[in-house]
Amino acid sequence: MQIWQSLILFSSLLISNLVIYKKIISFESSKKILSSIVFAAFLFPLLYGGFYFLSSSTSENFKVIAYGVFFINNAWFLIFLRNSIIGYNQKLNIGKYFLWTIISLLIPISLILFYNPVEEFTEIIFNSAYLIGIFPMTIFVSILLGISVNSLFWGVFASVAFFSLDFAIRTGLIMVIPVDYQIVISELFRAGFITLFSLVSLFGTQIKRESPSEIIKGTKKLNNLLFMLLTVFPVMIFYTAFWQVNINHKKLQENEINVSQEIFMLSIEKLSDYSNKYTRIINDLLNSPSIASAQWKIESYKFSNPEIHSGQIITYKTSPFEGPNVLTNNGMIEFTSDSQKGWAIKLIVDGKKIYEELPLKVEHQFYLFDDQTPVLSPPNQQLQRSDLVFSNKYQYAFESQKKLFDKNMEIIMIFQTPPPELSGFTIYFLFFSVLILVLIWAFYGYYMNNWEKNAKQYLDEVKQESLDYRKKLESLKNSMSFMSKDMSKKDLTAEEIYKRYAYSFDFLNSTNFQQKSDIALSFFYKGLKSRIKNFEEVYLIQKTLSENTIFASSDGSKKGEKVQIDKKPASNQFFINTNTVSLQCVGQEDSEFLLCIQKSDLSQNLLKEQEFTEELLEISKFYIRQHTLLTKNESIFEKTFTLLKMFEKVKPYKYMSHEWYRMLLEEMKNVLNHPVFLAFYEYLENEVQFRYLKKGSLISNVVKVEEANAYLEQLNRDSSVFEHIAPEKSISGFSRSYGTIPFHVKGEKTGLYFEYSDYRVTSQREIELYFFIAKTLSERGDEY
Repeated sequence: MQIWQSLILFSSLLISNLVIYKKIISFESSKKILSSIVFAAFLFPLLYGGFYFLSSSTSENFKVIAYGVFFINNAWFLIFLRNSIIGYNQKLNIGKYFLWTIISLLIPISLILFYNPVEEFTEIIFNSAYLIGIFPMTIFVSILLGISVNSLFWGVFASVAFFSLDFAIRTGLIMVIPVDYQIVISELFRAGFITLFSLVSLFGTQIKRESPSEIIKGTKKLNNLLFMLLTVFPVMIFYTAFWQVNINHKKLQENEINVSQEIFMLSIEKLSDYSNKYTRIINDLLNSPSIASAQWKIESYKFSNPEIHSGQIITYKTSPFEGPNVLTNNGMIEFTSDSQKGWAIKLIVDGKKIYEELPLKVEHQFYLFDDQTPVLSPPNQQLQRSDLVFSNKYQYAFESQKKLFDKNMEIIMIFQTPPPELSGFTIYFLFFSVLILVLIWAFYGYYMNNWEKNAKQYLDEVKQESLDYRKKLESLKNSMSFMSKDMSKKDLTAEEIYKRYAYSFDFLNSTNFQQKSDIALSFFYKGLKSRIKNFEEVYLIQKTLSENTIFASSDGSKKGEKVQIDKKPASNQFFINTNTVSLQCVGQEDSEFLLCIQKSDLSQNLLKEQEFTEELLEISKFYIRQHTLLTKNESIFEKTFTLLKMFEKVKPYKYMSHEWYRMLLEEMKNVLNHPVFLAFYEYLENEVQFRYLKKGSLISNVVKVEEANAYLEQLNRDSSVFEHIAPEKSISGFSRSYGTIPFHVKGEKTGLYFEYSDYRVTSQREIELYFFIAKTLSERGDEY
């Protein structure tokens, strides 16, 4: 039966592949592509049937691999079918088939999954694996049928309806089909359905052939690669979750088996103790000096041993047997002895009470058989030895032979291991992960198809526009003579703009951001006022929730005055009132500042006035921000204290030893305001060796000094360097500033190299601090 099922799976997938291959032939002309499709058409069905056979004969887990092959086969053919149709006629919008097929299929599939009667974990996993595989098959069937009848609706509806029915058969939702024939009927139904729709497509509308060129060489190969990557993601998430649950379940089973084995051995020892105990009791009773003494001992033993149901003294002239005898009947164990004194002992033990004293768990079923007769068994389960069976595949058993109660007994313990389970969170995570990723796949197919059409249209338009531009070029040459007449006017405009911005750039370039913001900006506005004749005064007003204050101005006497601001609706004009003056000005504002310019003639607009006021406001805020950053970084007393602590920590280690490097780099992070990259460098001939910490480990790396990183030659200097740098040239790869602290050690070019992610301006105090660090550590190097 197993091999026949595997042959049916192989045959059904092979038939489906050959039907799709025949359709691809009508669209594709490349022999190389067709040969690869033929190879795949035979290889994947062979692997599909082979792994399914292994799942029946070796391990059930091979089913997941078989369905993985099924998925890859369908995705492979879908990719080539899509490319062949687009190459045949690019006007067909098959991207809509991707989108609507998957969205439509999700609705019935979700209902089948949530109302499915299957509760077995492995069956749920196998059904879900098969579900992932039919997604691409549903898409290419809807494409074949839809383009043949020239209807997106009927193509998608028919494909989704039949594949939903196929999945319902596969999962056992249609209960009239026997369980053993569900897979076979599903495979035959699917192969017959694809063949039927292929025949229907022969009578539909034939696609007209076009021969559009490939938009960009390699586009098809790129599409194939991206399609395969996007299809692998949901499968990998599903399989990873399955194998993890499977591994966890096997570990749980092993632990349960080991525990049950210990319980089984303890139970046997317990029964052996009971057997020895009753033998000692009978011998003690037989050694009694009189019947009265024996009767008293029986009552005493019954009181101290609740499992003894009854005890009697039997008198007879002739003993019916020699030695002690044991009988088992209806869960009772009867001990009878002979006697030379004319009386014997009969002791009946309740097997149910002995069973209750065994160290068993609820999931353990313990049996003690005398031949086929049950001596001990679970309550209400008086089964013969031949009637013992496993009720499910998660049950196991231990068996042993031992002499108990003077008889050779067979001991069996059947125990239940917990079946694998998926938590509700894991099930919903799997479902929504596959849902989202499959939707991504659908939208990718839809938008990629539109992109290819739009790109082709765009390239055609570009070609046409290039011809038009050539015609316009001649007219542009003729107009150059007319433009030259206006050059004198443009020169005057350019000179005015240059003067205005040159002073602003010179201010930013020459300043060290050390001077207080209000003082520096007041001098800057005063100089700007002298260069622009139309300006009378420039004010920078700081806004807060409670009041507005003049922060800086070209007229230094008004600094610090409180003002009231009224803005003219729908314009950049403002009315400013102070205690001494009221004025009207133009400017720009944000939530923190208002830059206001009082002009001699308010009606006369300056050339590009709005752009200039916006940039002037940004320059002012930039200066304030940089000055604030520098003042925050100059807690010199705190850093000096940190340095003293650092010198004390570094001092015990040997100079330039492994521990010395590690301690120095760890302590210097705080001193240098946590740079993104900090290393101890040693400049060698045409190369620099860096030592730095990475995840707590000291790393050594040698970088050659080449044209791409020529700035590293600065490390050969004896003085500190603080410069800006392009991120792609930095060591860290995303820094914009770097600095060095060279040590003055004879015969060595060493020191500290550090990088920051932002544009840093180093203050004079920081430079003095760095020089102190270099001097102190260099003296230690000279001693060494």
